[in-house]
Amino acid sequence: MKYNNCSHIHIGKLIAERLAMRGMTYADFARKLYIDRTTVYSIIRSKSIDIERLIKISNILEYDFISEVYQNKHLPPHHCITISKELAHQLAQERSAQVELVVNEPEKHSKDLNL
Repeated sequence: MKYNNCSHIHIGKLIAERLAMRGMTYADFARKLYIDRTTVYSIIRSKSIDIERLIKISNILEYDFISEVYQNKHLPPHHCITISKELAHQLAQERSAQVELVVNEPEKHSKDLNL
């Protein structure tokens, strides 16, 4: 299996987002993971994580981080889009820009946007 470039992923932030979506406090999360609450803060600040711990977190939060995030089985639309070099250059030149994204083919997901 081929994995995508994951350098843009900050797993701690994604875990924090998932905690918020589930309405779970850091204290509750720490109890379920059998760790101190200070360790939760460390996880949230971390860009990477041990795979065994990520599997436990996935089970607690009922979310498959490995498939959803690292293997891009489902790519949330707010994470990555692809635009032309011309548009990227134009956006880089402007101080502010408003972009409207219209998806005509939702089954086709873009990979990464590196400006």
